[in-house]
Amino acid sequence: MYALEEIFPQTPMLPPAGSAEAARARELMALERTLFSAWFGWLRSAQDGSGRFEAAMERVCAELQRSGGPFFLGVEVSMVDLMFLPFAERMCASLPYYKGLRVRGDPRYAPFDRWLYALEEQTAWYAGIKVRARISERLRLPPRPALPCAERV
Repeated sequence: MYALEEIFPQTPMLPPAGSAEAARARELMALERTLFSAWFGWLRSAQDGSGRFEAAMERVCAELQRSGGPFFLGVEVSMVDLMFLPFAERMCASLPYYKGLRVRGDPRYAPFDRWLYALEEQTAWYAGIKVRARISERLRLPPRPALPCAERV
């Protein structure tokens, strides 16, 4: 993703290096890794890891509210949004099936929902991602607990 900044400098997706906004972008990208870790750890575990996931989602929602939105760095899509998006879509597709949690439409995660809806408006680049993520939603797969990888055969 960072290579895109070098290849296409005329359309920057990150704030200028050394700025306060650039520091915020780095913090938000670290938060993306925190959210991914909480989601994927819970998804792969037979234990209840929902608390760690919910805490990470609360932080994500607080950052989205802080931004003045609808995106992580304000009114324009940025590299931060693009870093969050693939795993956000996977979370929305996998959690209803494996953990019985629907992130989309949950009032606790309203800023996250608004962010995804705003990204959906960006149809030129968003369409391909959306098709993949809606597979389990369209199939209406029932929730079931995840088994640890060692127990899957």
